[in-house]
Amino acid sequence: MKTKRKLSHKHFRYLTKKEFKDPLYAIADFCVNAMSLRDWKDSIDLVIRIACTSPKGLKRRRISDLYGYWGNLNKQIDFLYLLKHRIKDWEISKDTSFYSATFYYHSTLLHDLDLHDGTYMWFDRLKAKEIKQLDLFINKFFRFMSYRQWQHMMDRLLETFFSDSQLGQYVAYGGKEHKIFRLLEKLGEAMYLIYLSKSKEHIAKHHPNDERVAHYYKESNIDEDNVEQTETELDEIPDSDA
Repeated sequence: MKTKRKLSHKHFRYLTKKEFKDPLYAIADFCVNAMSLRDWKDSIDLVIRIACTSPKGLKRRRISDLYGYWGNLNKQIDFLYLLKHRIKDWEISKDTSFYSATFYYHSTLLHDLDLHDGTYMWFDRLKAKEIKQLDLFINKFFRFMSYRQWQHMMDRLLETFFSDSQLGQYVAYGGKEHKIFRLLEKLGEAMYLIYLSKSKEHIAKHHPNDERVAHYYKESNIDEDNVEQTETELDEIPDSDA
């Protein structure tokens, strides 16, 4: 029988105490200041390509870039797991003062009304129903592998950057690698969706004068009754590998 315990900073290998305390701010900082959604998707594609082939021919600087992308993916898995236990309502509105959404057959276009005087973001990995209700994806992500199993997998994925091994050659992931890669692609989009649908409102309320991420945000009255604070209950993290 699973037991309950407090979710604390020590459970997360890649989050600073500040990021653990305020993950919505950290996600906004990444999405606003690190790279665009398109660039982040290209970065994840490179990680996947190397995990399937070989790092031969890559320059040392590119290997360094890969390590940085790998670290950001680890952080984003941590963010997803943390917010899974903090946010109750994941349903998004089609149009708000922070973004607008247009749904097409195979993709969704979201318009950030504030970033650089207006920025369009294409979402073509997450399904429309997952965008409208992100917890459908979050639950799928952690049903496929537990939080601890995702950590183990990411450790194996890192090894492919420095050898001729491929992720699918590990017994635990053979035949599953394509599903893993698809979920990582969706994870990348999920971070930008969280930024648009959760982080912007959070920052407008709690960090309205922040020079790093909020200098272009509109003032808004936000009801955050659906967001739980730092301490929360969760099922114990299993220690078994995938």
